Amino acid sequence: MTTNMRSVLRLSMALRNLSVSSSRVLSLRSVHSSSGLDARFNRSVSAEPFGHSQRALDDFDKPEKPKGYLRQLRTCDIPEEVLLLVKNENSGMQLIHALKTLEVLFDMSKKNSEKFEDIHEKKEFSILCEIVKKNIRQLEREQAIQALKYLTYLRVPSTTVIIQMLLQMIRTSVNQLSLDEIVFLSFLLQKCRKTPLVEALEIALPIVFETHVGHKLDPENLDSVVRVFQYLRKSNLNLDAITRILKIIEKTDTSKIKPPNAKQILFCLVELQLTDLVRSLIPRMMGILSEDIDTFNEEELQAMVRRLSDKFNDVKNNRDAYYHEGFADACAATVISRDLGFEVAQDLTHFYNDVGHVNIALLDYMSAKCFEDKRIISGANKYQIGSFFYALSQADYKPVFWDSIKESLMSEKLLDQNPGKLTKVGLYMASLDCLMPKLIEKVFTQFEVRSEGHTSAKKRFLLLYHAVKSGFHGYKGPWPSEDLLRGCENIPAVDREEYPLQDAIECALGGQQYVINQLKTKFGYYVDNVVIMRKGGFPIAINKEGHLVEKIEELIPLPDSQVLIFMNIPNYGHARNTDRLTGYWAFLIKQLESGTKSTVIPILSRTWKKLSEPERIRYISQAIRLKCDELSAVVN
Repeated sequence: MTTNMRSVLRLSMALRNLSVSSSRVLSLRSVHSSSGLDARFNRSVSAEPFGHSQRALDDFDKPEKPKGYLRQLRTCDIPEEVLLLVKNENSGMQLIHALKTLEVLFDMSKKNSEKFEDIHEKKEFSILCEIVKKNIRQLEREQAIQALKYLTYLRVPSTTVIIQMLLQMIRTSVNQLSLDEIVFLSFLLQKCRKTPLVEALEIALPIVFETHVGHKLDPENLDSVVRVFQYLRKSNLNLDAITRILKIIEKTDTSKIKPPNAKQILFCLVELQLTDLVRSLIPRMMGILSEDIDTFNEEELQAMVRRLSDKFNDVKNNRDAYYHEGFADACAATVISRDLGFEVAQDLTHFYNDVGHVNIALLDYMSAKCFEDKRIISGANKYQIGSFFYALSQADYKPVFWDSIKESLMSEKLLDQNPGKLTKVGLYMASLDCLMPKLIEKVFTQFEVRSEGHTSAKKRFLLLYHAVKSGFHGYKGPWPSEDLLRGCENIPAVDREEYPLQDAIECALGGQQYVINQLKTKFGYYVDNVVIMRKGGFPIAINKEGHLVEKIEELIPLPDSQVLIFMNIPNYGHARNTDRLTGYWAFLIKQLESGTKSTVIPILSRTWKKLSEPERIRYISQAIRLKCDELSAVVN
């Protein structure tokens, strides 16, 4: 009750302000009389309450004098023809003809807005405005709103009397406005230059909306519900109303939610706090979109993936709520089937890179486009090329035509980045078995250790350095200084209380004496768990009291024995929609195995969390047995 009384008081004050503002409308004539345009638009006409005898715009086709005008209007294809018709027939025109003519011009302007930049300055256009002004007392509320829409989009200044008079007419029935009308008027007012009446309406409309939303919202009209939802989201109004809307959407049968509505609902949902209800609705909307993604044009498709990508980057927790595998793949399918081109595909790969999704078909499509048109790569900037490399590395995949396009992709444009970013690009390339000497040289000679906490950058630098030194013999440039290498190798161990794999490994092998945790490697990485297996699949006790081992290189395995490194792969170490490691992690494991003469057993964290304790022990035992059998087969 207190809230309702407060709303009524606020509404009363707003309406009082509107009354004061409207009294200023008639004084505008003297202010604007200096311009020819304003002289035509601003001749004063007394404003009276809405009449009820005027027919709605939908009744335009009923017989009305002059009878042939509307038939002629339908044959007009360009604005010049419309204006010529107005010039020739204006003597017999009535309000209904002026409004219909404005509607036709408005519809034409949506197809080619450039032709309408100065149409409001034409003499024939001013004739239409004069007819509206002379008959403005006859307008219904809906007609006044439509007229305001036409004139606003046709760039008639909001300071002209005709606009101010229409706003005043709307003001007289502000409390009778429907929710949809309030939403639309609020949108229109954003396009208007500020005047006292515009500002007063901007204050009043949200108050009227908040007062009426509780009892005027029609749950059966989903189109209206969605528009109200959008308005509430942008206006930060009435959390209770938002909750009601969410429950309406929840109860609506999925088959009744059209794709355009699903898109707008999704855009609203991603702006809300992630409650259980919001979390349940997001994948529902994305599922609807994935079924009909081909109904959207490329601009709409790009808007959706950019909005989701931005949201994914904004949040640190609960990112899974904004990912839907079916939606991601459906976007790729429509880009390929409709041949939307490299740029749209690249926007989609940005989204994939952010959410950790891989689509091989899209990468092949992009590669084929680059092969067909060499100008795509030559015209791409450093960010676009780097993003393509990242997408390929994320998928750990060399696409079709790779051998034909990889040299072009290693463009010198990439060099216009700081050494830290170039280190990442260098590792993307290395994971794809290619090398760009100039990039490596810039990294080796310009990379700096900025702080002790620069841990990730140090690791990347060391990995790239050892990879180039051991495997890329084509590099003939300068090498990093010893001081730089020592600075990068100075990476302290992370203080960890537990190791997710440790208990299962100890149970599978028979005790903690067979397992050592967190050994450092020359790449700066600390591996999770290490064991040594002798021939026949028997573990060797390496975790002995008084025998401290800090680096994996300090382990001296017996002949015919095998060092096994267990790595708990985080979720970002593989694509969300596959169990395939990203190129970076696959490359790291390859370097670990070759650099330490050991065998790595990667275990996906996502998979591990789903297993029970007995299943984990069996999983470890089977992995050890398989690796030992592989070693025996190689040795024999």
